[in-house]
Amino acid sequence: MTLARRTLLKSMLAGGFAAAGGSLGWLQRAHAMSDLAGAGDYRALVIVFLFGGNDASNMLVPTGEDRYARYRGIRTGLSLARDSLLPLSGSDEGLHPSMPGLQSLHARGDLAVVRNVGSLITPVSRTALERGSVSLPAQLFSHSDQQDQTQRGTADLLDNHGWLGLAADALESYNPPSALSPNLSFAGTNILQTGRRMVPYVADTEEIRGLVVFEDGGPSWTLHDQLLGRTRANALAAEHLRRKRDANDVFLELSRAFANLSPMQTVFPASPLGAQLEAVTRYLAVRDQFGFRRQTFFVGVGDYDTHDNQLVQQALNLAQLDTALTAFDAALGELGLRDAVTTSTLSEFGRTLTINGDGTDHGWAGHNLVLGGAVRGGVYGAPTSFDLAGADDTGEGNIIPSISNDTHAATLLRWFGLSEGEVQQVLPNLRNFDGQDVGFMNV
Repeated sequence: MTLARRTLLKSMLAGGFAAAGGSLGWLQRAHAMSDLAGAGDYRALVIVFLFGGNDASNMLVPTGEDRYARYRGIRTGLSLARDSLLPLSGSDEGLHPSMPGLQSLHARGDLAVVRNVGSLITPVSRTALERGSVSLPAQLFSHSDQQDQTQRGTADLLDNHGWLGLAADALESYNPPSALSPNLSFAGTNILQTGRRMVPYVADTEEIRGLVVFEDGGPSWTLHDQLLGRTRANALAAEHLRRKRDANDVFLELSRAFANLSPMQTVFPASPLGAQLEAVTRYLAVRDQFGFRRQTFFVGVGDYDTHDNQLVQQALNLAQLDTALTAFDAALGELGLRDAVTTSTLSEFGRTLTINGDGTDHGWAGHNLVLGGAVRGGVYGAPTSFDLAGADDTGEGNIIPSISNDTHAATLLRWFGLSEGEVQQVLPNLRNFDGQDVGFMNV
């Protein structure tokens, strides 16, 4: 039979590829351990990455008279009207007007805003910067470098292990051996979920599909079974075939699991982020069938690099973020998982307070959002002074982070179940900071 008559279509679980190791007996072990995965001992971390560098200073804006006046004086034509801001209870700041759903979550006590977070190796002051006496992360204002840096557990640009992947390594015993990784990504491959043993399973938001072989225009299950049953002498080819078998096993198990799911009442918005978070809920709904007790999920959206047309573009971006996260919260309520799932936004950096006319340039510190039933709602971290001559400004409104990415990550990982020693191993630079927990999680 010629190749012209035989077409091989390999579609590993909606475009993903199983990559967690395991053996052909993993299904039986998963079922045997499924009683360990009750909601009372189940926890998941969901990271929503805002690619491009979110302008946090227009996402969270001061509402007090003095600070708002300084904000408006710097932002001029890009400033938001004071009466359009969505006030946060207990704070003199308000959210962007496109975020009413998240304002409601804050009022309920399930949303934390973490101010002025960024890449740091050690604490940094303006004086130390001027003296050149402090170590800084490399390539601070580069998108690709800082996207990777935010996801790493160290400042080493050659270390391609991320803090969620290393955390999954540390908690490996919480999950049964499985061909399906407990780390699932709906936004492509990433450093964040890559450990020394655990790597992410990359999927997309479409219906799951298995490996299918077409012969003479139709599916050939005989040829399909023959392909998977072959042996390979070459080590690379043998490993490739093993992963095909594992992916096919995952497809069969997930097909059965998803077939028994009841339709969700929650309606997700028809947006890229809405589709990704809706897909996350499907995998959360079948967690017990795989025996998972700890899982991580990675989703992400772009268009946050607002050098121009910022007022329009950021309003669209934050509206998408608001509606998708609000729907995700409702879906978690349906699943009874609000207390078991914590979601955090990340972005590679913030943007400058000063404007370039119609947008802003790459900055340093930004704000993160954290939501879930285990979150201590509120506003955390030092407020931005909006003083261009202030101690937190390196020039042109480029704000020095007061909370390191490591400290933000450590706060999440303690809730996730890591011991203090494991947190320190995953985030070795954490020891350089006095405040090693932001306090926004109920541990």
